[in-house]
Amino acid sequence: MTSPSNQQKAIGITERGLTITGTRITIYDIMDYLTAQYPPHFIRSMLSLTDEQLQAALSYIEAHRPEVEAEYQTVLQEAEALQKYWEAQNSTLFARIATTPTKPGTEAIRAKLQRAKAQPDPDNTPVEEIKASLRRALQEAKSEQRIPLSQMWEGIDVE
Repeated sequence: MTSPSNQQKAIGITERGLTITGTRITIYDIMDYLTAQYPPHFIRSMLSLTDEQLQAALSYIEAHRPEVEAEYQTVLQEAEALQKYWEAQNSTLFARIATTPTKPGTEAIRAKLQRAKAQPDPDNTPVEEIKASLRRALQEAKSEQRIPLSQMWEGIDVE
């Protein structure tokens, strides 16, 4: 467990809010993962934190839960308001762009782009094969049967 003095040094207040000292990672980033019920080792890996940094953040959150929760809700509301603002800004911009005539000489490339969009994704088949292979591997792992990873991927040709 992190001592209170070390915990205070590990968490600082910046213009971004409560952050892990020496990083750009906020307590709110960690709260996103905790709210989604990710385990600590996953959070540590995703945010590239040390055990000590993650433990300090978790301890801080636990010690100041009411304040952190209230501030986190405020951050979420502000983020939602910003998203709505930019969606509105971008919708008018995109509508204006859609009505703008195309530049002369771009007809061929635009036609090629439309043809490419109309074609089915060539990677659908391998993805389905990989998913099926992973499902089989998971079922076998659950039944305690072990097979080498190289054997699981036999016959799958992914470029």
